[in-house]
Amino acid sequence: MSRTPTVIDFQEAREQRQEAQRRLAERVFMQTAVSAFCVVGENSLKQIELVDLSDTGCGFLLVHSDEPAWDYQKRELSLRLYFSQDQYLEIGVRVQNMADTIKQGSRFVRFGCEVDQSLTSYVTYQAFVNFLHLYCMSAKKDNGDTNLYFV
Repeated sequence: MSRTPTVIDFQEAREQRQEAQRRLAERVFMQTAVSAFCVVGENSLKQIELVDLSDTGCGFLLVHSDEPAWDYQKRELSLRLYFSQDQYLEIGVRVQNMADTIKQGSRFVRFGCEVDQSLTSYVTYQAFVNFLHLYCMSAKKDNGDTNLYFV
């Protein structure tokens, strides 16, 4: 039985590892530093969990409910990214796909969206995505190896 030799591309493996680390750092950042909501109806907000951001799109999770938060046939939504308790960046998105999913034993609906680039807030959103990408490439995990003193 002859075996075909396997060629390992270390550059590709390194890039895949770096991409996985970047995505993990992005998710940690988005879960701790940014609160995200979608605008529902006239004046209600529904909390979402951002899972992916890019220049042209985003993905988020919404807790599954027997009564949907909004009419899922409506494909255009407004998302709010809160950086403080009372200040947010609003972006428009168009839902491209959605699917039921399970995460840590809870049921969610996962949405994949295209970001509306025609809104004036898009430039700010794009800068935020760029910052997030650069942050994730440079951020280091604090392992408690240095003492911090506050004066």
